[in-house]
This record gives sequence, C-alpha cells and structure tokens, in this order.
Amino acid sequence: MPGRPWGDEEQWQERNFNKLPPDMCQRIRDYLWRVVSHDQLAAWRAQDAQGIAIGSESPMFDDGEGMCNQLRELMADEYLNAVNSGPQGEPIDPPRRRWEDYWRGALADACTCEEFLTKPP
Repeated sequence: MPGRPWGDEEQWQERNFNKLPPDMCQRIRDYLWRVVSHDQLAAWRAQDAQGIAIGSESPMFDDGEGMCNQLRELMADEYLNAVNSGPQGEPIDPPRRRWEDYWRGALADACTCEEFLTKPP
C-alpha cells in the first residue's frame, strides 16, 4: 500500500513485489497461507498498521535471511523479476534476482490480502 510510513528499503521491496505477475503473487500468498500461523499474521498486521517493519520482532527473520530462505522453499530466486535499480534509484548492474529484494513486499501483501484478513485462528 503506497504511503506506508516505512523506510525506503521496505517501500522499494513492496514496489518490486507488486511488479510480479498476478499468478506468481497468488502462489506466494497460497504458500504463506500454509506456513504462517494466525498469531504471526496478526502480529504482522499490527506492525504494518503502526508503520513498523513487518517481522522486526521475530527471530525467524534473522535480518530477512530466515524469511528469504522460507520463500525459496516455494520458489527459487531465478524465477523472480530481475531488479535493476535499488531503493534510491541507484543502478544495480548486473540486475539481480533474489528474495532479499522482495520479501517485505510479500509480507505486506499478506497483511492486506483479503484472504489473510479473514484467515481463521
């Protein structure tokens, strides 16, 4: 959601995620549906609503590496869109494909997706 009081890195990752094809986003949502508990999702929603980096309190993230590795179980980096500019618009040469440039966007999507908003405990 544009306008979140997040930092440049988080907003950039969200923009990267939003450029993925809709069917890929749905696969990611479906995967997160299976692996994320209701309590964890509620915590992420609360963080998102407060403008706090999603997952910042969770040891499963390990500065993003834990969640990136979790997402790699679904989809290898090579299937992501190539990213050719960084959070400040700086060029990335050669362009890269890696979950480190997307994971916060996937979680932000999970926090606002209707399926997740109504996920039962």
